[in-house]
Amino acid sequence: MIKSLFILNTGGDIVLEKHWQGRTGRNIISQFWNELTKGNRTKDLPPIIRIRRQTLIYIRKYNLLYLVVADQDTSPLMFIEFLNRVIEVFSNFFSTEPTETSVKENLPKAFELLGEMMDNVFPVTTESSMLRDMIGATMKSTPNTIENSKKFATLSSDQVGGLPWRRKNIKHSPNEIFFDVIESINATIERSGKCLNSEIISKINCECKLSGMPTLTMVFNNSSILEDVSFHQCINLDTWERRKILDFIPPDGQFELLTYRSNRMQTQIPLYTSGRFNWSKKKRRGKFEVILQLRNSLVKSIENVSVLIPLAQGCSSPSIKTTNGAVFFNDQTFELKWEIKKMPKNKEVSMKGSIKLPSKGSIPREKPVAIITFSIEGLCMSGLKVTNLNISKLKKKIFKGVKFISKSGNFTLKF
Repeated sequence: MIKSLFILNTGGDIVLEKHWQGRTGRNIISQFWNELTKGNRTKDLPPIIRIRRQTLIYIRKYNLLYLVVADQDTSPLMFIEFLNRVIEVFSNFFSTEPTETSVKENLPKAFELLGEMMDNVFPVTTESSMLRDMIGATMKSTPNTIENSKKFATLSSDQVGGLPWRRKNIKHSPNEIFFDVIESINATIERSGKCLNSEIISKINCECKLSGMPTLTMVFNNSSILEDVSFHQCINLDTWERRKILDFIPPDGQFELLTYRSNRMQTQIPLYTSGRFNWSKKKRRGKFEVILQLRNSLVKSIENVSVLIPLAQGCSSPSIKTTNGAVFFNDQTFELKWEIKKMPKNKEVSMKGSIKLPSKGSIPREKPVAIITFSIEGLCMSGLKVTNLNISKLKKKIFKGVKFISKSGNFTLKF
């Protein structure tokens, strides 16, 4: 059972608190924060800890900590999933990432959503489309309260007797459904350009505007590519286990169909990256160079490329030359950023220069790393393809499509 939910910022201050059973004292937050920061454990503390016969379960996202206080005899994985659903619902309803600012700006909406997502002390409704209808029915201010009451009663009966993620009698015109297969590449590249390690973390997002209760089947070219798969509750797991086919009645609106991981790349990383960085004690300057090149014939273009280099405190007076793009230096955060809107084909681009260290103080022992971001449309690094997408129980013209996007995840260059 969930007793309370707290949302904390990076300083441990409470951004939002919601209680379902009694009122959990704020002193539990102080004890949790002490555990979190004790001995520099900020990144090492396990997501489940026990304090005074209570179980605390937390996750981090968008520089916020989502903390659930639950009974000791509880299922932690269920509540971790609930916290992820809270973040997903907040993102959909706030129309932006749920940062500290956006949560504070939408506090009334956040409390209303949390109230509908829980029934007493258990999660019940976690689908954005259902919540949107429920909140619309309860909050809409119209003279016809009888009509609103009937609508709310219909929604409630759909939850109890039908599918918890889709209500009955949905109507759309035109009827359409589109999928985005988004693969994020995590990689560590050494200065010579050699890839030290890599993996693909992926998700399939869907936007569904179909009438009635359609049934969809999706077939992949090679389902063995998908590892550590996590499914939306609409997926028929029995069909997947037997035939490795996705069989489901989709929620209405936007939702995440599944997530997966893959260690097998069917093609080389499309952005070649190399570089060097050295601190000079005598000149008290850092000299650097970063080289990028598009090297995959399957890729038409790489867009929104950026190279971010966090530098030592007090660095100043950058002297930089680039063959493409623009460079910016933030003298408050001491970060150097190189941006390229679109990578040129068959051409190497580079950024090189130097940065001044403070006149006093020791030379940094460690070299910085470059954090690289990019996006590529029309490429699936794992080699996954959708070979068949069939929609039944809907006798209308349907527009459907699948789009593939590869982008950087945790992609770093070690100098």
